[in-house]
Amino acid sequence: MRMDDRIRLVLTALLVVLSALILASGYFYVSVISPVYSSQSIKMDKLTFSKYYLLGSGFDSLSIEELKELMDSESDPLVIDLRLKEQYSRSHIPGSVSVSFNSIVNGSTGIVSGGDVVFVCSRGKLSRVAAAVLADRGVSQVYSLDGGFSAWKYEVEENIL
Repeated sequence: MRMDDRIRLVLTALLVVLSALILASGYFYVSVISPVYSSQSIKMDKLTFSKYYLLGSGFDSLSIEELKELMDSESDPLVIDLRLKEQYSRSHIPGSVSVSFNSIVNGSTGIVSGGDVVFVCSRGKLSRVAAAVLADRGVSQVYSLDGGFSAWKYEVEENIL
């Protein structure tokens, strides 16, 4: 058995064990998604969510500085805010659009490859799943903002950067 096969086998076993623990403990709503989202009906089963969150690939994470540089360049990224509409209306990253997580999951957004797509949520966890889902559908140049809007608010709106 090759080393790649062993690693894949170990990761698969870990995913199965972790998924069982998640399903048994309700960890999905408590830690992976903030309590705000538990009131929002997320239409993705826990096992699929866990798979994308833990093993999602095809996307990169962006720091706040990297997002600012991307926004200041001529690339004009599509910044998608996954937070609740009420949160978005209170404060959001300039130029971002509010799209529900469920719209991303069920493919009703019409997002296609053609530029940078950056997902933002409250803390950076839900955006990882959305980025992995979109990357899995073949969209390239997909990113998740590290730390989510909370990090943006702290570093940019509080003038840390």
